[in-house]
Amino acid sequence: MPSRTLFSWTLSSASLPSSSKTSVMTSSLLARFITASKPSRATAGPLKLQNQRLSPPSWPVLLVGLASQMFRESGTKDLYILDWMVVWSGIGVMINVIKPAVLWEYGLPELFFRPPLDLDGAIHHVPGRLLSLVFSISEDDPERPHISTYYNVLKYLGTLYAELRNGGFGPVLTPRILTWFTFLPRPFITLSTARKPLALLILAHYAMFTKLVQHIWWVRGIADREIPGIVRYLGPKWAPELAVAMATVRLQAPLDVARVILANPAWLPVGEGAGCVLELGTCWPSAPLLRMVDQEGRPQRYDRETQRLISIGPEEVTREMNVVRISLSATSLH
Repeated sequence: MPSRTLFSWTLSSASLPSSSKTSVMTSSLLARFITASKPSRATAGPLKLQNQRLSPPSWPVLLVGLASQMFRESGTKDLYILDWMVVWSGIGVMINVIKPAVLWEYGLPELFFRPPLDLDGAIHHVPGRLLSLVFSISEDDPERPHISTYYNVLKYLGTLYAELRNGGFGPVLTPRILTWFTFLPRPFITLSTARKPLALLILAHYAMFTKLVQHIWWVRGIADREIPGIVRYLGPKWAPELAVAMATVRLQAPLDVARVILANPAWLPVGEGAGCVLELGTCWPSAPLLRMVDQEGRPQRYDRETQRLISIGPEEVTREMNVVRISLSATSLH
């Protein structure tokens, strides 16, 4: 059975033309699935996102913004990736606010499934230059109080590098790239919207990865527009730090982009990703690879007795995935 995640429904529009009408149709489909969960009883009050109140009835508007063509119009303001980030982070807010009991009552938990993260392991995949920039912030630099925020976000960025390096164009790469903004901590979003140089630098490095999901029409062209925009905004001083990101601009083949990102001109995808064809959308993960996770990517399961989500360890995750895989294998034999 196909995945019912919010992100897979978004992906279902991948082959459609990128017209404003199509964008509205796609986001309307998403909106219907969100409103079906009747979240008004699950919230303590309206959400706040970038100083705007978001009551449950306005959540469909948030989804409309997610796929809106306005972000890709020729007259759109520079650095629109900041608006896109705020919209996606709003999805993360929704995930945190809706009570688990409501999702399970209506059979809709899969809408908010995301890939688990290994943040501690991911930091080892972050380019050393980015880590050096963060840890070289001087005592008198106004950015000094934000070192921990930048370091934390580099862990999230590292999950993309780790996935590409270890899994190639495998089944988790696309949802990991698309859901990245939903994990970002609020302090980093604040720094980004304030256009702090290090925050924009990190966003430029994230934008490189969107070049690997160009089969999704509403992602297509973001990097080619936003990376040069960030370079222009930050000026010549930051150009050397953005050289790798700029090198991906105008590249088309995912393999070429991946080799630039990983700084390895001979790199080839391995493992599950070796046989995937990104352009054909053949790499969407099966159910065991996506699940409920917290904002640090730790796997969770729903406890019906307490009606709460509780964190689970890797052993339980492995057991659960094996059970599902055995079930899927048995089904495929009949």
